Amino acid sequence: MKKWIPFLATLLILLISVDSLDAQRRRSRRTTDETKESSSFADKINYEIRLGNLAFGSGFAIAMKPSAGYKIHKNITVGASFRLDYEFINGNFGNQDFSLLSYGPGLLARGKFVQNFYVQGEYTFFSFDNLDDRFNQSFPSIGLGMVQGGDNWKYNLELMFIADDLSRDFLGNTVEFWFSFSKNF
Repeated sequence: MKKWIPFLATLLILLISVDSLDAQRRRSRRTTDETKESSSFADKINYEIRLGNLAFGSGFAIAMKPSAGYKIHKNITVGASFRLDYEFINGNFGNQDFSLLSYGPGLLARGKFVQNFYVQGEYTFFSFDNLDDRFNQSFPSIGLGMVQGGDNWKYNLELMFIADDLSRDFLGNTVEFWFSFSKNF
């Protein structure tokens, strides 16, 4: 009889473990099904307002880029944006002051590679204001970002590298810094 006690104890522990694992599996399936049903189209839309390229000194500059995206996967978002750059330059020593307003739409794709960090690529169709005339130039940019915040509203910090030489010359930056507020990121 003493020979059977270790065998029966092992069998009893094994049966309890299997039943416990099966209960956990059933519970996680039910949670996954409920999550799939509660995820609507509106929950997958991401709204964002970005502010960047602040400059003070002999003038003032600011850029704004509102955007909206759709989560095609838990970690991947594709969307569109509209960029608006304003620059006021104070003409020193009798030179006239002037303002520049450049704008244009863009496309974006973003992928989170860990919970708080992401990589983003953009392609912007931009209309540059150049004092006497206006010209159009498209340019790609790629960058990294960090996201912090609560469940629905978050704030992001981004560094974007402009991959077009002419656009870098007119924007005055090689790397842009953006601070943004986003919903459903």
